Amino acid sequence: LVEIANNASLNPNGAYTQLGGTTRLDDGFLITTNGANFQGGLLEGTGGIIGDLIIAPGAIIAPALSHSSISAGWIGATDNLHLGGIFDVQIGGSTSSRFDRIISDGDVSLGVDSILKIGIFDGFLPNIGDFFDILIGDTITDLGVELDESVLPPGFEFSFDIDNFDTNSQALRLTLIDRPESQLFTGVPEPGTLALFGAGLAGLGWLRRRRDQIGSG
Repeated sequence: LVEIANNASLNPNGAYTQLGGTTRLDDGFLITTNGANFQGGLLEGTGGIIGDLIIAPGAIIAPALSHSSISAGWIGATDNLHLGGIFDVQIGGSTSSRFDRIISDGDVSLGVDSILKIGIFDGFLPNIGDFFDILIGDTITDLGVELDESVLPPGFEFSFDIDNFDTNSQALRLTLIDRPESQLFTGVPEPGTLALFGAGLAGLGWLRRRRDQIGSG
């Protein structure tokens, strides 16, 4: 286990490569000159990667350390992202602090063998048409990502597409397209579009500020 916590940073020489095990970001930063390459194991938590990020087939990226009523998590990358492994995304509410996200301040490619594994926590029951921008980048290219809905409650079904997030970036958007009629959402959904937009812009701003700080430091 490599844990980077409490606004600390790890700055390895050259690239950061993981073949197995776990790298955990707990409000920490991994600063690389030649990128972070996860060939296996797990990248989890909330924090930032300064540089390119590769999640290869056989590796897993899972924002947040655990899923509770407090919040979900997000992982940011200041440059390009290639997702070839599993993105374990958990959804616990309609606002952006309640579902896992990856935010890249670069281009994103989704590999042929990449998988979006979707789960629900805290008993959240979304309504048909609810959407979740789980991945944001300058551009997003889908080469064959697949959905894994095996851990969802029976009868729930999502679709995904790539849509404009704002004038400068795109989002990979999950949308609920089917659910059992007998299961009714009991909470009061918040304005999803505005909440997602605001939180995504905040994340992109963080990435750009952090990259500028590293470059000037």
